[in-house]
Amino acid sequence: MRSLWHLLLAGLAALLLGLPGVGSPGGGGDPGVWILPCSRPMTGVTFPDSILQAPRSSYDVNAVTNGISLLLPSGMGTPLVTLYEMPSCTPVPVTVSGRYLIISKEVLIALNSGTGIVQGVIVDSSSNGFALSSYRFESGGLHFMVY
Repeated sequence: MRSLWHLLLAGLAALLLGLPGVGSPGGGGDPGVWILPCSRPMTGVTFPDSILQAPRSSYDVNAVTNGISLLLPSGMGTPLVTLYEMPSCTPVPVTVSGRYLIISKEVLIALNSGTGIVQGVIVDSSSNGFALSSYRFESGGLHFMVY
């Protein structure tokens, strides 16, 4: 019984230490790094259907001082990224470096001064990935979400 109690306490401590703290940016990690959840199969799922689901993770950019890096899951292959600023459908330039998808400071400044609405997909050759969207806060700053 005593060892079961110790095992339960150790599991609870591990769970609490693994959760992001209050006020941490989205999926945790260093400021400016968004750790994305596991990718999911995108085959047979259209973008409008996936956007109707609740976001799986989100990240707020309150003040544009740096770019952001999205850390892709280890099980995901090299991504093909298609992002557009809406409603103009202007492509959003991003950089892929290893397991990181990087949105530069200059791009964030442009999004923040524009509509701030971004929609698109991040998908690998096995059709696993995410739908990504964002909007601009009325007070300034951007809110990114993955589905």
